[in-house]
Order: sequence, then structure tokens, then C-alpha cells
Amino acid sequence: MQGDDTDLEIILEKDELDNDVEDESIRLIRRHSFHSRDDVRYERRRRSITNVFQIRYMLKRTSCDRVESEYQRHLALYSKETGSWLYNTSQYQEWHQDNDHGLLYIKGVPGSGKSVLAAALTDQLARENCPILHFFAPEIRPCSNQPLWILRDWLHQLIDRSLPLQQELKPYLHLGTYDKFDKVGMDTLVYLVADGLDETDKDTHQFLQSLASLGSWRPSDVKVLITSRPSSAFQALLEETRNNFLVVELEQHIVDLDIAAFVQDRLAISCSTANDRTLIKEAITSRANGVFLYAKLALNAFLEPTANLQQPLQQLPADLNTIYTNLLLEHRRLSGVSKDLQLLILSWVTHARRSLRLPELAKAITIKAGDASCWDDIETTKDLVKAACGPLLDILPDDTVTVIHHSFTVFLLGSTAAYYGFTPYVDAMISRLDILDINAEDGEEKETPIFYAVLGRHASILRRLVEGGADPDRENVHGTKPIHIAAICNYADVVATLFEAGDNPATFKTGEDLKKIRVVGLISGKGHVETIEALLPFLADHHLVEPALNWAVMSSQYMVLSRLVQEPGLDINAKV
Repeated sequence: MQGDDTDLEIILEKDELDNDVEDESIRLIRRHSFHSRDDVRYERRRRSITNVFQIRYMLKRTSCDRVESEYQRHLALYSKETGSWLYNTSQYQEWHQDNDHGLLYIKGVPGSGKSVLAAALTDQLARENCPILHFFAPEIRPCSNQPLWILRDWLHQLIDRSLPLQQELKPYLHLGTYDKFDKVGMDTLVYLVADGLDETDKDTHQFLQSLASLGSWRPSDVKVLITSRPSSAFQALLEETRNNFLVVELEQHIVDLDIAAFVQDRLAISCSTANDRTLIKEAITSRANGVFLYAKLALNAFLEPTANLQQPLQQLPADLNTIYTNLLLEHRRLSGVSKDLQLLILSWVTHARRSLRLPELAKAITIKAGDASCWDDIETTKDLVKAACGPLLDILPDDTVTVIHHSFTVFLLGSTAAYYGFTPYVDAMISRLDILDINAEDGEEKETPIFYAVLGRHASILRRLVEGGADPDRENVHGTKPIHIAAICNYADVVATLFEAGDNPATFKTGEDLKKIRVVGLISGKGHVETIEALLPFLADHHLVEPALNWAVMSSQYMVLSRLVQEPGLDINAKV
């Protein structure tokens, strides 16, 4: 049977079964099947190979086994000076060595290096010469957020190793079931790796139950490794299964040590002095907050051949979202690429139904640039894409264009686009209301994009969101509305925009941290004269001005009081 497996692996390099390949396949099988000329066995083998080709075609897997795969991309980013601490943890050693634990769960914040660490671990485990099935979610593949794609990649990597699986797989493939791994007929240790499970949004509960059950089924023979960002809901799903699993958290103080080693390693190729390298390492590590991606992007400014050490140190961004914003603006300015062209490139990369290669992206970019034939040149197009977005887009070895990290897509399409004033993507979000919810609630605070526009004090974006159908009166989990945030922060222009959108100056703050307080009371009590000026034109009568006067007196806000008493017809002795 060993010969059959080897031949099958060679045959599976083909995607279609033509006559020549079929004849050669049969000759190989017959030669390694004791030279049998039994017609029945001949036909059985022929049907088996045909079924494998059909199954392989039906799987429609990601490029898990190719040079340009996500696994290879993450592995290429690995620095040998990092991650070794994982192998010394009791959780990893118990998972790897004992017969009682089959599931290891690694969790960390976005950008903390989970995928790179998982890729390095996959590479290490592969050296044990046993099957290791892995899935690393593509950054921009829309359908990769379903567990079915994880299953398909795993099955594709396993199908040429297990004849029983070939027989079991075909009837169940279209059903998307997750319970067939207990019949694969393997007699050796198998590792299963699923990176970024928190990004799945369909059938997650069922799939996690299946993984946990698989890890406890034969923990000495099946080892499951999963990664995700920290999520109480995600861990609760695992705990519901009541199976033993081990957890490793990428805590900031541990990741910071790896980041320092990573920065030190990358700076070794620069011309900076030892003292400069120490300054840069300390500055980046102190701002990274356990986020590897921040360090990687921030480091680029120091590796430029003409870099002035002091300028990047003084302008080191506060966080990852600030880096994204700055890089988009900087590369648009440096390259001279228009805002519309930058938006067009990003839109195609993030919204295409499948990953696009450079020639396809060139055809999609319908711009008039004098000589249209220049878009047929791969290098020209590559330069254009790099110039427009810089390191925020990756070009893989097969010329596929992808975003640098899933968090960048979240930044562009989520509420943070409103917070950072990235107007083009807010417009893009509004134009795609058939698939995006403009009132989508973000995180545990349940805040909509309008909240982020208010927090970022982007009145123009707030106006766009309202015009697009966003509800300015929706509360967050604390009973706070956008108008309350604008009032407390003294954002006069934002307050005026919200009132223009129909907000009521009498709106109450109903959360537990404050008693029922009207917006006018919040503004007066905080002493926000500018916002009072913006508010007064929207007060139809004095019954709302008089409570504001009362709050100003109680809070000793002299400037607000002085402004309010100037209102004609106001009764300063009125009871409220």
C-alpha cells in the first residue's frame, strides 16, 4: 500500500484527469500492486483515482499547500529570536507530551503575533515526520470566515494519506459536517492547527464542540492547536464542551520581550550605532503595548537609508490605528496618487470575492494615465500599488495582493474609520448598505459608527453617516447617547450637527453612573460656553434654558451663567 500512496500523491498534482494521465496512473498502480492484471481490481483502482480527483476539485480549498499560502507568509515573518518561551511553558509541554490533553488554545490581542507564532510552531511540529494539517485564514477571502473552509483545507492535506477518508468524504462533503475525522484510518500522531478561529462567524459553536471533542477523543494521537483574540464568549464556548483544554495567553510583558528581540534583530542590518539601536528598541517597545504589527510598521521609519533618528523618535505614533491613518496619508502624499485611486485600490483588495493578482488588479483600476498600455506591465502595476498604500498591502510571490493584516480591514470598514476621519471608507461603507449595517454595534460597549465619529470629533463624517441612515439617538450599553458624549467633551460643532439631525436638547442621560440629566444640564454643569452657544439656537422656548441656568449656578460655572442671563425674556427666578 505504501507504493499506492506515493503514486497517489504524484497523481494528485493534477487538477484534471485526462486520458494520458489516466493511463499513466493505472500503469503505476498496477506496477505497484504486485503486477496484478485482474480486471476487477483494475477498474476499482480506476474509480478510486477518479473519485479522488473529483473530491479534490469539490474541496475548493485555499492555497494551503502552495508557496504563496498564508502559512508560508506568516512563517517568513518569523524571527528566530522570538517565541522560544512557548516551548518551556507547562501548558505546551503537557499538550505535546502527555496523553490527557489534546487541545491547546493560544489567545492574544490583534497583531500580537499569534499567526506568526502558530506558523513557527507548525513548522517545528512538521519536523516530527507526522501529518500536520493547518489552516491560516486568508486576510481577504470573504468565505474564509466559515469553519467549512478550515475543514476543507484539512481534508485536502489529508486525503492522499488516508484511503478510508476518500471513501467517507464524498457523500458528506456537500453537507459541511465536522464529524468525519474519527474515521480517517490514520495509525499515527496527527496535529491539527486552526489559526484565527475567532474570525469565523458561522457555525462556530458546533465547530468548536467538534474540535474539543476531537482533542479529547484520542489525545495521545490527535493534537489540536487553535488561536484567537481574547474573547470571553469564545472561551465560554470551549468551556461548555467540558473537555480538558490548555490555555496560553500572549500577555503583554511576554510579547514585549519578543518585540524587543525582533526589533534588535531587524536593526542589526542598519547602519545605526549600538546606542541608537537601544534608543529605538526602547521607544518602540514602550509604545507597542504587546502588538508586534505596531513594531513592524513603526520600525520601517528607522530602516530608511536616509532616516534621521530624532524625527521618527519624536513622531512615533500612539497606536496601531494611528499608524494606519498616517501611512495612508503619507503614501498618498509622497506618491502623488489621488485619494480616489488609493480608495479604488483598497476597495478592490478588500472587497473582491477572491484574492486578486496584479494583472487582474491592473484591469480593475480603470484610470486614464496617458499610455494605457503601461497597466499591462506587472512591475509598473506593482510600483503603483506599493506607492499608493506602502507596507499596508502585501504582494505575495505569485503576485496576489493582500492586506498586511486582518486588523487593517477592520480599521477600514469598522467604526474606527469614522473615529480617525477616513472619509472615503465611511462613504464606501454607506454605499454598501446592502451588506453592511450602518448601525452595527461594536464590542461590549455596543457603540455604533456614530459614537466613533463623535469621539473623534469628525462633524463632516457624522453628517455623512446621518445622511446614510445612521441613527444618532441610539444608546450604548451604559444608556449614553452620542449627544451626551459631544456635550461632555465640549464639541460644539458636533453638538450642532446632532441637533441639525433632529436630536432633542431635552434628551436624558439614563445610565447608572449619572442620574437623569438633560443634555443642557451636562453642558452647563461642565462650563462649556462654546457648546452652549451652539445649543441656544435649537432651544425653542425658555423652559429648557432655565434648567441650564440652574445647573450653571449649582456647578459655579460663572461664564455659562453670564452667557445664559443675556437671553432676552429669560426669568432667572423661574422654578425648575
